[in-house]
Amino acid sequence: MVFVGLLKRINGRRACLPLSHRFYLSKKAIASKSDNMNIPDIATSFHTKQQQAAEMIIHLAYHFVGVPVTVICDGWFGNDGLFKPLRKHLGDSLHLLSRLRSNIVLYSIAPKPTKGKRGRSRKHGNRLGTCAEIAARTKILASSHRVFLYGHYREVMVATKLVMLKTLKCPVRVVWVFRHNGLPSFLLT
Repeated sequence: MVFVGLLKRINGRRACLPLSHRFYLSKKAIASKSDNMNIPDIATSFHTKQQQAAEMIIHLAYHFVGVPVTVICDGWFGNDGLFKPLRKHLGDSLHLLSRLRSNIVLYSIAPKPTKGKRGRSRKHGNRLGTCAEIAARTKILASSHRVFLYGHYREVMVATKLVMLKTLKCPVRVVWVFRHNGLPSFLLT
């Protein structure tokens, strides 16, 4: 099942209040045309989980016209399969907050194209390294912040950088959160 919900703070903790859901049917199961895949008077077609999530978010966003939409998802959904259709329908009012894999490669922002230079302009700049590699280098630049985390206010060290991701094909802000155990979390905003 694919769920879409409203994130709300209740009694000092965050809760996801379900707003919509879809059943995910694999392409193989739909192609088998078994009895449990047939719904009377409805043609069953295949949709990926990202397509289902995008359709539900777009449908819900039209009820909140003029309000910026922040989609919070896990690392599996935080890619171009969800971001591209949402940005197409919702425009710049869409923001995506997701975890990043530690081995994803980050690039610097592409330099401004120079006039008179032949060929297409660069889509991204130089390779900076993986999230884990950059986290090791930026830990000394992290600043302390007090955040509400797991029902309590806690001190965390935070470092941030504006980079390019090949998977989203746009500039993103990556936030490294260092907790007392020293292991960083990687967030994409």
